[in-house]
Formats: sequence, structure tokens, C-alpha cells
Amino acid sequence: DEVGVVTGTLGLVDEIWSFLWLGIWGVLSDKFGRGTVCVLGYLNVAAALLLMPHGNKAVPGLLLIRLVFAQGAAALSAMLTALLSDFIAPQSLANGSGLLSFFTGMGAIVSVFALVGSLPQSLCISNTYHVVALIPLVMSVVSWRWLRTDLNVGHSINKETPMHGLVRQTFVAVRKNSRLFVSLLAGFNARAGTVCVSVFISLWVSDFYTGKNEELCFPDGVPNATESSCGEILTKEDKLSCPAAFTDTSKISGITQTVALLSALLAGYLASRNVDPIKGLCIAACFSTLGYGLVAIVDGPLDSLVYIVAMLLGVGEIAVVVLAQFSIAREMSTFPALRGTIAGVFSMVGSLGVAVIQFLGGVLFDVWNSAAPFSLMSIFSAMLALGCVIVLYMERRKRKLFAEPPPSP
Repeated sequence: DEVGVVTGTLGLVDEIWSFLWLGIWGVLSDKFGRGTVCVLGYLNVAAALLLMPHGNKAVPGLLLIRLVFAQGAAALSAMLTALLSDFIAPQSLANGSGLLSFFTGMGAIVSVFALVGSLPQSLCISNTYHVVALIPLVMSVVSWRWLRTDLNVGHSINKETPMHGLVRQTFVAVRKNSRLFVSLLAGFNARAGTVCVSVFISLWVSDFYTGKNEELCFPDGVPNATESSCGEILTKEDKLSCPAAFTDTSKISGITQTVALLSALLAGYLASRNVDPIKGLCIAACFSTLGYGLVAIVDGPLDSLVYIVAMLLGVGEIAVVVLAQFSIAREMSTFPALRGTIAGVFSMVGSLGVAVIQFLGGVLFDVWNSAAPFSLMSIFSAMLALGCVIVLYMERRKRKLFAEPPPSP
């Protein structure tokens, strides 16, 4: 009876704890190196996965385990951006951002079809956690071996400046560098958009069926539940309650994420063709504005336009993600001693975007309509595009001002 309350509470505490640690890990990476932070992050994740099946009570068991996992995941999230700027040459950052987004998407696919799909059926849920824990354990060894060398990240370590000094210098840099500021806004938009697509597509489809179309839920009868070898029910509750909604959600989400996966490489390649990162980000934000905005004109998941909109959603979502990474990595390259701290702030802003879209999107979903979260994301994307235009205009005006010869006496 308290599953919803417990899930919501754990998710909220998880997000707050992760938000705090994103900044801390970023600063620590500038003080002690990326490798140290990566190793600690992987070990935290591995420990949480090993302990998860044994957290019998929500509080304190599952809560503490989720906090350990959150702080480990926060370390890895912050280091993705920092390592991109550390290891990839400036002229290759766009392609690097595309590859990073592509393999992030591939990780999600492997997780859905292997780690969540097939493994629990044969190993039981608890044993699956133990097997998956091997991945971060192996990666911690890899990070210890190849990321803790002065040759790779020594230039980014700043042992002299105190931690509060690194934070102060970062905020000064953001205040003085408009491109860095817009790149942080792009991080907000990128993370918010990813969560909007992953969370609200299923709710949008379910709302269509659970309202006036409940008779369409069972076109092939009531499905049988899938069980693990230990007798645990693995079939999702929404598949049992409305199979048609589950099928349509899978189709729409599958198209969106497949297009996003392929578009990640394309966006990285196009951005690498001597494209100004802010101009590229502006174009990506325009695609994103269009994709999210069109959801409001689609009359449910049975509308013939839904798959076209799903493809536009995928392009808009991943284009902003790739260009945000590209833009922040390019700007971070001008602040070698602050890369980790800036990466932490970038991830914190992204985490804030997640919280905002989940809360405001959820409220608007209930009080307005099921497409409201996507309309909100369309507004956020339009604001990002406008911010890019303002930065480009101000830079052009400054160049023109300095290029003009002084008036003759």
C-alpha cells in the first residue's frame, strides 16, 4: 500500500543527494585527479549493487543503499564531461561528444534487453544485482590503472588552490564568459529533455487508454506474467493492466531512442565541420523546440503522425545533448585548472533540470493535459535558442565595434 510513497521518497532523496555530490566530485577531481574520483565512483556503485538485494526495509536499508549508489553515479556523471575535455583534442570534441552520447545510449539498450530483460529470468533478481556489480568493479581497476597517471591528467590537477577557491574561480568564470553560461543552460535543457522523453511518453500513452479508450487495452486478451527462475514476477504492472498501452509505449519510445542513437553520431559529425558550438546549439535547440511542441497536436498514440513526431523528438533530444557536451567541453578547454569543477557544476545544473521537469511536468500533466510536459520542454528549448542568439549577437556587435576605426578629429 505504500509502494508509491516509498518510491517517490527514495527518488527525491536520491536526487537531492546526487545534486550535492556532483559539485563535490567535480572539485575533488581538480584536487586529486579524475582517476581517483572515477575509482571511488565505481566502488560506490558496485557496493550499492551488491547490497541492494539485502535492503529488506525501505528505511534505513534501501535508503542508505540508494544514497551510496547516488553518490557513486554522481562521480561518474561529472567525470564524463571532464574526461571528454581532458583526453579529446579541441578539433575532435564534437565527434567525441557524439560518440559519448552514442555509447551512453548503447548502455541503456544493453541494460534494458540484457541486464533487466534476460538475466533476471535465469538468475533471479538478487543474483542479477551481484552479476551486474562485476561491471563497476572491473571498471574501477581499469580506472586505477589508466586514469591515475600524471601523463594523462596531471595538467588538470590543482593541488595548490583550496576547494572553496576552485568553486569561487568557477563562478567568476561563468559570470564573465557568456558562452560558458549558455553551455550550462544547455546542460539543464539536455538532462530535462532526456527525462521528459523517458518518463512522460509512457504517461502520455497511458492517459489515452485509461481515459475514454479503456476498451482498447486488451486486443489479444489478458497476457501471462513472466516469472524468474525463483518465481519472482518480472512483467511490468502496466503491461498487465493495459497491454495495448505498453505496446504503443514500447513502439514510440523505441523509435525515439533508435533515431536518437543514430542521430548522436550524425550530430557529432556535422558539428565537427568547423561549426561554432553556440551556433550548433542554437540549431539543435530549434529542432528540440519543434519536436516537443508537436506532441500537443498529435491526437494520441493511434494518430498517424505520432511516429514522425517520435523521430523529431529523438533528433531534438539527442542534438541538444551532443551540442551541450561539445559546447561545455570546448569552453572548459580554456580553463584547464577548473575543468573538473566546471564539469561538476554542469552536471548539477543538469540534475536541477531533471528535478524541474519531473515536478513541473508532473503538475502540468495533472492540471492541464498529458502533452503539457512536452510543451514545457518546448518552451525551455526556445529559451535556450534565444540565449544562443543573444550571445552570438552580442559577440558580433563587439567585433564590429572594435573593428570600426576611431572617428577622425
